[in-house]
Parts: sequence; C-alpha cells; structure tokens
Amino acid sequence: MKLRKQQIEVLASRIIEELIDRGSIEVEDSLKSKSSVRKTILEDLAIEDTLNEEVRQFLEKISSQMRQGSVEYHKMFRLVKEKLIRERNLIL
Repeated sequence: MKLRKQQIEVLASRIIEELIDRGSIEVEDSLKSKSSVRKTILEDLAIEDTLNEEVRQFLEKISSQMRQGSVEYHKMFRLVKEKLIRERNLIL
C-alpha cells in the first residue's frame, strides 16, 4: 500500500497523540516522537517496496513459464510474496 508523505505525517501524529491521550506513553518532545514514528513507517514501507521489486524481477525471469502454464500474474505475485514474507519472518 502506498502512502503519500502527508498521509504518513498524519498517521504518525495520530499514533503519538492517541498513545499520549490514553496514557500509554509520556514524551518530552512530541515532535521528536512523531518524527521517530514517521521514520519507522517509512522504513517499513521501504522494506515492502524492496520485496515487491524482488518479486517482480523473479516473475519477469519466469514469465514464459507462467504464460505456458496459464498462471495469472497477480496470483503468482501474491504467492511468491507470501512465501518470501514467511521465509524472512517479515511482518508487513
């Protein structure tokens, strides 16, 4: 899922504000905390982007085999991605 920069900013702010409002965390600098959450979200999205690109490259290599077997690209993409997620113990 792609998020725009503004959406990530809003998400990070809401996460920190909600945790503060619930009394789950106390922060000295909410801007620094929001920045940290934003950075974490961006890193996580980058991991998924890298994984998606890896799956695309793999499927490109086997595209002729997929055509011969009448395999649908999106289904194979999902299966390969899920397999890599399990193998690498990723949480996306």
